[in-house]
Amino acid sequence: MGDTIIESMALWLGIPLEKIEKDIMHQRGIALLKKRLDIDSRSILERQARKLVQIILNSAPTQAHYILTGILKKILLVKCSIGKTGCRDVRDWDVIKLYQELKSNLNAPGIEWAGGKKGVVCITHDVDFIEGYDFVEELVELEKEYSIRSTYNFLVKGRYRCERGLFQYLVDNGFEVGLHGYTHDIALSYRSPSIIKRDIEKALSEMDFRVMGFRTPALSISKNLLTVLKELNFKYDSSLASTSSYWQGVEICFPFRYPGLEIWEVPLCLQDSTMFRDHSLNDEDALQLVKNMIDGIIDVGGVAAINLHPCILKKRMNFYQKLLSYIKDQHKIWITPVIGLIEFLERRIDEG
Repeated sequence: MGDTIIESMALWLGIPLEKIEKDIMHQRGIALLKKRLDIDSRSILERQARKLVQIILNSAPTQAHYILTGILKKILLVKCSIGKTGCRDVRDWDVIKLYQELKSNLNAPGIEWAGGKKGVVCITHDVDFIEGYDFVEELVELEKEYSIRSTYNFLVKGRYRCERGLFQYLVDNGFEVGLHGYTHDIALSYRSPSIIKRDIEKALSEMDFRVMGFRTPALSISKNLLTVLKELNFKYDSSLASTSSYWQGVEICFPFRYPGLEIWEVPLCLQDSTMFRDHSLNDEDALQLVKNMIDGIIDVGGVAAINLHPCILKKRMNFYQKLLSYIKDQHKIWITPVIGLIEFLERRIDEG
């Protein structure tokens, strides 16, 4: 695990691997990152609760899914003490403090992104419901107006019918098609490897479209899930939360190859469901929260992966138009679908 962590840190710092002082990394960095990446440490209670709630959701009407999930998270909010939306300043994250210290000590330039940009924004959309699916093309046309391309992650059995024509339309216009699961199983990662693999293989078979990225429903990530994704030739996952109101986030805003699995992980920094459903923010407060998150991440040269659901944006278009305008006007930002980011990183590694 240590070597992979050092390789990731060297990539973020923009320096050759041999220039990193391994004693510092071993004494502090390895222990810190190992703790942050212990993704199988979530409680048995949470795992069983997700499985129980999923049984209820399986028999509930479509609209009830959103409501029931929201109620569950609000109950969790009462019990947790991480703070409003879990969004501390990026520069206060322990991993970023370590990164900044190493950058200073080693006089490292930091990674230079495509076009000499200072940081990256990846907008993603998890398409969960028919209301969101029917709104995809309108969102695409809006994003094109701002010269922004994003990633759309689809359920295969999302109570809507996936059409290959829509997938091709997205790719032809420079967008990315990703997978969000066979069904919206919020306990997917906590099932046996054989069940995880069965469901994802079924999704790929019925989708009949080459996808390279995945985000699990409700961010239920595990090593079993990542292992299956690697076996099925996915290039990356984006289910690991940088911050969370409900559990300890990894506090990483850089992509990395997950230790021992060689699959890329692109930590998710913020979701609209957290802002609007779980914390009931208005458009203005939500926009300011996203801006602050992006500014902090770009300031340290990282990647702001943001997830926005079409079924939510349909009622928040004023918020989204202002966000798109803000992102477009930040000339120091490289805006790309997630797969574009991964391909860039792989080229950097190949070039040494």
